Amino acid sequence: MKNLVLLFLFSLLALWGCQKSTTALSDAEKEQIKTEVKAEFENLVESIRQLDFDKWSDFYSREYFTSSVNGRMGYISNYEQWMKAVDESFSSRSRHKSETLEVNINVLSSNLALLTFSGIWENWWGDNYNKVNGLATYLWNKENDTWKVVHVHESIKRNVDLIGAWNMVEVSGVGNGNYFKMLLDGSEMEQIKSWTNSHFFFIGKYPSDNGTVDSYGGGTYTRDGNLYDEHVKYSFSKSYEGTIVKMLIEVKGDTLFQTYPVDDEGFTDKKNYTVEKYVRLE
Repeated sequence: MKNLVLLFLFSLLALWGCQKSTTALSDAEKEQIKTEVKAEFENLVESIRQLDFDKWSDFYSREYFTSSVNGRMGYISNYEQWMKAVDESFSSRSRHKSETLEVNINVLSSNLALLTFSGIWENWWGDNYNKVNGLATYLWNKENDTWKVVHVHESIKRNVDLIGAWNMVEVSGVGNGNYFKMLLDGSEMEQIKSWTNSHFFFIGKYPSDNGTVDSYGGGTYTRDGNLYDEHVKYSFSKSYEGTIVKMLIEVKGDTLFQTYPVDDEGFTDKKNYTVEKYVRLE
């Protein structure tokens, strides 16, 4: 990864050196460039949502394209290979959906701008589906009064504080206005939950009138700060399959708190909510 970053920086410097204009830009000129680049970026994103390869490819510079770095495709060093890889990727997907969360544009010169953004990417590959928090950087070069992409770097936002296995030690909250709290000793109720960068699963048991019932489930998730959505694919409670459970999640060292349900803004119904407390497993 370090070598890829260095390669990107060298490419940036090389393109910078090729720029015709070295005159300092006014604030008004910078804002105009930002407006132009953002408009092109939004059109590029829409072409991806439509899986329209012909429209998408027109946003890339055939003459000055330097490289692409992509978590799925790896490092690609020339225009032809990048076009072929994305054409195959578009063809293999039945659907793509994305939400742009934040866009930042840094104007480097009159002909060069760096755009970074974060977003949520959803892909359907035949019977397979994945949803991730993504980060991307696009380097735009102005050619004949048109902005073209000359470098792209796409990656998945890592949830390093969350990844791993956790043991649930406590459940508390309010049910119908009444406060409750249970400490888990493993005798009647227990649960282990694990996260990768994009998926979660849990397994355990809980008491019932007939003894104990197995508890299990899994799926994908997205996270924006403490706001967290679980997209349930499997569950011992079949009514949950295919649903989205909105939660608040907070990690403090080796302790994790998960509060649900919440609304889109992260607020709970004070008369009905649950807090699960976990500790990280070695």
